[in-house]
Amino acid sequence: MSEAERNELNENEWKIKSEGNPTEPAEQTEVVEASSVEEANVESLVVDAEEATETADVTETAEVERKQLLTEPMEDFEIVTPVEEERPARYEYRWNYAAQKAFDEGEKKKTRKRGAWTYAIVMASAFLLCFAMLAGVLVWYGVTGRSKQAYGSLSATEVTERIAPSTVLIYTKQKNGGYRSGTGFFIRSDGYIATNYHVVEKGTQFEVTLYNAERVNAELIGVSKENDLAILKIKGSRYPTAAIGNSDAVQVGDNVFVIGNPNGAYGAWSTTHGIISSVDRQTTINNKTFRMLQTDAAINPGNSGGPLCNDRGEVIGVVTQIMLDQDGNRSEGFGMAIPINKAMDILEDILKNQNQ
Repeated sequence: MSEAERNELNENEWKIKSEGNPTEPAEQTEVVEASSVEEANVESLVVDAEEATETADVTETAEVERKQLLTEPMEDFEIVTPVEEERPARYEYRWNYAAQKAFDEGEKKKTRKRGAWTYAIVMASAFLLCFAMLAGVLVWYGVTGRSKQAYGSLSATEVTERIAPSTVLIYTKQKNGGYRSGTGFFIRSDGYIATNYHVVEKGTQFEVTLYNAERVNAELIGVSKENDLAILKIKGSRYPTAAIGNSDAVQVGDNVFVIGNPNGAYGAWSTTHGIISSVDRQTTINNKTFRMLQTDAAINPGNSGGPLCNDRGEVIGVVTQIMLDQDGNRSEGFGMAIPINKAMDILEDILKNQNQ
């Protein structure tokens, strides 16, 4: 299209616009002069150049910043992670050696303590059981008269060694100037001596010879004339006392020993042996009837008041007399002794009366 034609076209459009045809919209045709188009193209080129320059600058700036990040040291930074979903708790089991050791030591102490208590209870129970059994045996033997089975028999020598040190020889000076001899034995360690009444009867002075041959004066403490028993006392203490047995346990045939001073010989301790012939022999002393132990062991004048012992070295009777026949002669193998159970009751009464 030539410039003339373009101008004519523009003028026609202008007329149409200026006449204002309301029914038919006029086509709006932008008339651009060549100079305007050129200016527009120039401006578009300028804008594109500026945009290209800005893009290049931005790229160059980004490249520079990237190089700086690569060359400069990294600063501390925090990594932010997204919040994880809530999970169920997990339990971790770790072995604490110190706590485990302390626990083990505590358990060991508890075990030792329980063991100690158990041992103490067992030992106490065993002790009580043994004590109860021993007490039962002693009671049973005492009641049934079988005490001899609880011990072994002693020989005559052993019985003598056990009893002789606790016996004494007694010499009584009488009012008429005469002497009477007999035997006694310690019933208490502080010098109390048991003997027969007829040994000290009508005596004014009393002399005692100990087993070690020492001779000392004695004092008459008390007597029981009707029971033919008396008590003397010497000064001093720690004298050997005779072991007292149970005369109710004596049986016929039991071995017995008589220890004393026959015929009043100074320092002549003697021992004779025999058996129990009877445990219930009736005899009369001072018009009073007694039940005596009878023995066939040899008894002589001077043995009166001495101990009749069993084969365990225990005193079971107090030798008191020798039976006589119808002619007044001494009967051989017919000796009598007061049962020790009865004799001790009477001697205790004498001591009580003496203290009152």
